[in-house]
Amino acid sequence: MLTSSNKFINADFINVAPYQGLGYLFDFITQFENACSWIENEFKLKIDGRIRDYKKVLNNYERKVRGRFGDDLYLFIHTVSEVNKIIKIHNYLKDQNSKNFKSTLYKSIYGNTYFFDTENTYKNDASRNFVFELSTASFYEQIGYKVDLSNNTDILIHEEKIAIECKKIHSKDQILTRVTEALKQINNLKKEKPEYDGVIHIDITNCFEIKFQKLISDKSQNLDKILLDVPNKEDMIGTIENHLKNQRKSFIDHNVLLIMHHDNNSFDISLINERVIIYECGYLIYNHEMIEGSKNLTKLKNDMLSSYKIDTTDH
Repeated sequence: MLTSSNKFINADFINVAPYQGLGYLFDFITQFENACSWIENEFKLKIDGRIRDYKKVLNNYERKVRGRFGDDLYLFIHTVSEVNKIIKIHNYLKDQNSKNFKSTLYKSIYGNTYFFDTENTYKNDASRNFVFELSTASFYEQIGYKVDLSNNTDILIHEEKIAIECKKIHSKDQILTRVTEALKQINNLKKEKPEYDGVIHIDITNCFEIKFQKLISDKSQNLDKILLDVPNKEDMIGTIENHLKNQRKSFIDHNVLLIMHHDNNSFDISLINERVIIYECGYLIYNHEMIEGSKNLTKLKNDMLSSYKIDTTDH
């Protein structure tokens, strides 16, 4: 039986009030500068292109953006989201030093400033495929798993014997092709390491219309409802789930955990708050009987669901 009842959500609240001190915009910029220094000094990679653009947008917030609702605020919110990923990659993957990791990092830091910058963006900008891979790895490190990024497989977790492939898709029609591709990669690894189970992360953000919301309440129960409603199950997963049900050989008969991701960004402003909300929600899809037969996948599933939460603490 195919199961997709496990919905997860994870939200970061970034305080962007332009003040000095821990937990404000300038602290966030300092963390970003530290991540950039790490990239430059440890890997000898030039900080240019979109990262340079992000620095400019962050530094111009108070003068050009604050107090205005329009395109500049929209770009600022997406800038905070992009920078937050870079900060997390630095915080959780800074001990990685393999040749493969350096190559992936290099591919992730260039490309278009925003994923919606140009027509035909998805073919012209592969950098976010690698950002998704590194962001996924940083999440596993964050919840206590030790990742290996030195192999052809995107992510290996040796202690729990998990092999992870990360794919970013740009239309619902791509789901079967990309899942099949990931399954093939995992099966190739299992020829050498048959004891490893597979996990596939699919980012489907680009399959849906970009949404921007202004949140005006910081009551946690209201935020829970708003965040959990975007996107709803029918918008996000219905068509994809039906595709998988109709293609048993493609997915259902494999002992694989499929994790669908959808990212969204909002701005929370009130008398006491001035913060960007970066939130990720999605579903776990799997063959219930097969997953329950794998101790490692069951543990990983439970760890993931318990780790995704809405924490209204400013970061």
